[in-house]
Amino acid sequence: MYLDVLCEILLAAACGWATWCSWRNRSSLSGTGFLIFGLAALAGALQYSGVQQATEAHQYLTLWGARMGLVLIAIGTVIGNAGLLVAVGLCVVLLFVPGPVGLVANLLALIAITYEGWSRRSWSLIVGSILFFLAAVVVGAQGRWFDIPRVDIYHVGLAIAVLMWVPRGAAADSRVTTGRQAGT
Repeated sequence: MYLDVLCEILLAAACGWATWCSWRNRSSLSGTGFLIFGLAALAGALQYSGVQQATEAHQYLTLWGARMGLVLIAIGTVIGNAGLLVAVGLCVVLLFVPGPVGLVANLLALIAITYEGWSRRSWSLIVGSILFFLAAVVVGAQGRWFDIPRVDIYHVGLAIAVLMWVPRGAAADSRVTTGRQAGT
């Protein structure tokens, strides 16, 4: 139980840092995607701490993160804030589509972030995308590895992936890191 809480807090902290850095660099879409992941992780930490009232919030925020978080990060990374209307429309649609369609959208989002990392020569975007994919597909959230719950390994993998996507420094040029400014 303590490991579950610790891993959720680690993910929430990584997402909080990524949110702050993204918003500081005027990448509100990426920042909002990180915020959704972070709020889900905080609700999960509360749930694993024994606060049963957090269970429903954790479920909803996890769903929102699975359906919208990665897509918002990808749109913020590739298009920037100019893609706000596209992002809002896509997120509304993704909340109501079947699960496999949401998985395809997330895969396309990871491909878009990886491609953007390749075109910018940003290895951190590429490595973060690969880690995110491996955490989701290879590790998963069910069962145990070496007597460690897979969900904890999954959360640590996501935390590392998120940190790989964080803009380098609060004053970093957002065109070179995770979010582009509108019009550039």
